[in-house]
Amino acid sequence: ILLRVVPRKSTLSFRSPKVYEVRTVELKRDQQRVYNELRDRLLVELDSGDLSATNPLALNGRLMQAACATLDITDDRVSMSEPSSKVTALVDVLGDLGEEVPAVVFAESKQLIYLAYERLIKLGITADTITGDDDGSARTELVREFQEGHVRVMLLTLAVGGEGLTFTRASHVFYLQRPYSMLRSVQSEDRVHRLGQQADRVTIVDLVSEGTVEEEVLDILERKEERLEEVVRDKQRLYAMLRGEKR
Repeated sequence: ILLRVVPRKSTLSFRSPKVYEVRTVELKRDQQRVYNELRDRLLVELDSGDLSATNPLALNGRLMQAACATLDITDDRVSMSEPSSKVTALVDVLGDLGEEVPAVVFAESKQLIYLAYERLIKLGITADTITGDDDGSARTELVREFQEGHVRVMLLTLAVGGEGLTFTRASHVFYLQRPYSMLRSVQSEDRVHRLGQQADRVTIVDLVSEGTVEEEVLDILERKEERLEEVVRDKQRLYAMLRGEKR
């Protein structure tokens, strides 16, 4: 479901315009179950007053993971697996674009990047990944492969792909997850939207799970004036986010 398309031209005349899209994603049944359990746990801790200073960010981070894929939580270890609503949505949108449109995909989670990569490869879509598992020389070679047209989709973790790399061949940028920092968001967008851009515009697509905290996080990032870390540590604001209440 396309919620909004917001064209926004670059202030630099040599750059093509950015166009922003937000597409909602419906959680798979297993994802919804885990998400609800985590949300209810956090609400109970908020109600009881037992929430520590560090717990909100950590638990909110798990909610963000549950909004992307099926979670298996054992003690303090969290693993992401299929089914993944985000990966399915990515595949659908890439299919709508046609076989030749090059794209860059960002996520915070390395596990989510690998889930998406495995699905694309199974479908015969050429793809590569850049994560913390790759050294500098490997990253340089992977960028070259993409820029020369040997690979259609490049998937990157925001930690290593958010700056210092160039993907001007791409016309589309997809976010399976957004970082908490607006600065990091802009830096990652500019891996594609920069001098030498080959497309006449860059389309930036956020895949956002409907009815989850992701919707509020994106809203906060768009307003820019608030630090998300501070918002999440505000118990009343966090409570409203979990309940889906607008403040």
